[in-house]
Amino acid sequence: MAGYVLNKPLWVERALYDLDLAQKGGFMRQLDELFSPDGYYNEEPYYQRYALMPFVTFAKAIEQNEPQRKIFEYRDGIILKAINTTAALSYNKLLFPLNDAIKSKGIDTIELVNGVAIAYGLNGDPRLLDIAKQQDTILLTGDGLKVAQGLDQQLQQPFAFTSELYRDGKQGVEGALVVMRNGKPTDQALVYKATAQGLGHGHFDKLTWQFYDQGNEIISDYGAARFLNIEAKSGGGYLPENTSWAKQTIAHNTLVVDETSHFNGKVKQANKHHPTILFYDQQQNLTLASASIDNAYDDVAFKRTVALINIPQREAVIAVDILNTTASQSHQFDLPVHYQGQLIDTNFDREASLTQLSTLGSDNGYQHLWLLATANLTQDQPRDSLARVTWLNDNGRFYSHSTLVSTNGRHQQMLFTQLGANDPNMNLRQQPAFIYRVEASNHTFVSVLEPHGEYNPAKEFTIGATSNIAALTHHQQAELSAVHIRFKDGEQYLLAINHHEQALTEQNQSVININGVQYPFNGRAQLLEPLNTGSFD
Repeated sequence: MAGYVLNKPLWVERALYDLDLAQKGGFMRQLDELFSPDGYYNEEPYYQRYALMPFVTFAKAIEQNEPQRKIFEYRDGIILKAINTTAALSYNKLLFPLNDAIKSKGIDTIELVNGVAIAYGLNGDPRLLDIAKQQDTILLTGDGLKVAQGLDQQLQQPFAFTSELYRDGKQGVEGALVVMRNGKPTDQALVYKATAQGLGHGHFDKLTWQFYDQGNEIISDYGAARFLNIEAKSGGGYLPENTSWAKQTIAHNTLVVDETSHFNGKVKQANKHHPTILFYDQQQNLTLASASIDNAYDDVAFKRTVALINIPQREAVIAVDILNTTASQSHQFDLPVHYQGQLIDTNFDREASLTQLSTLGSDNGYQHLWLLATANLTQDQPRDSLARVTWLNDNGRFYSHSTLVSTNGRHQQMLFTQLGANDPNMNLRQQPAFIYRVEASNHTFVSVLEPHGEYNPAKEFTIGATSNIAALTHHQQAELSAVHIRFKDGEQYLLAINHHEQALTEQNQSVININGVQYPFNGRAQLLEPLNTGSFD
């Protein structure tokens, strides 16, 4: 930019292509390396908005001074894609809090205000005006004037918050972030993180997930342990607990093996690897994705398939989670669920710590968890029963997380925890979680998350405070699997999935055999309609 002002063309070339003009560095190399073909920045949404300011501002200067370079068309419009992707990776105006993210950062951040204005000034996309209206900020620039005039003329159209897979890596082959949405922008959304590490700001949380509903976080990610720009709190920088807790695997909703973090918490090792996306499929009332990783631990490989299902007949939306582990020897598998709200009920007995608390472990984030209660899920429990936890969120809705308890001689526990141990300066938020613990070599966790009911404190009524799901059954047949869901009113649904690595279309038909009965389904997956007679069992 100084080169343009001072009429130094060589400076411009060096800025674009490196000091030796060898095209091994500079701005153009950054555009090639740091964004995926979908405009996804490898450090994820919080740092994507941070990176926008220099990228977009510099590109605007290039366009202004040398329009013949067509910088905004470079790499299939990668800069404009990055602006749109940043806006899309938000829920209820807040960016998805992945990796070292401050959870209060939203689409009104000045970097995105600047980016939206510049993008609209270039392409006049009326959907960007929808974001600009939500930002409620206008830049005093020529592009800002165009945005103000567009809003004044009410030209805005709804921004498309839709289900998408955002590839990671410069070639788009280093995993992906999957966002599943249902309906309006503040309806249910599921975020499935199967991305690369994200450099030094990355967390050790392969194949983790989050869930949102009615504008609120329901199953949450901690984000960063930092009070940004609050000087009284350690100068506003990252707190020690960002390393000892926020980055550790147990702080996320994914598999922890033997109380150690993925890649043993080593960033250099983690940056060498990424999950493999097995498939992503989007249908009218069903969106699902599957990914795997076999190098987060030395002896353990795991695969996770998640689905967001809309059942119009029941006016219900549920999330299905299937996590498979494979190992050569027995390990302790922990699968935490960090939830937002107040515990309401469980369908099993809990033994609570009433007068004295102990920590869940001594390292890798476990030292920060108080153990509040334990439950032995295999004691006096019938085979293939459900372990259900229900809580109430601040949005006045109930949520039940039901997991299949298939004993097969395996010891399974449920641990209830609260964050805050070994935290002398009280830097951590006091958040609850429950953790499924299994001792096994190979195990499949099958769970369903179900929003239901309402609590209305103003009118003092409560409806639908208990789960509607009566039973779950999981079936596996080679590359085919199925989750049978039976509701308390007798309605039954079968989510049938073909995990074959080859691409499948709606015309490909598979047949899964369940207890001697054949169930055909098309494509990658299908939610089979309820049976009027008989049973999937």
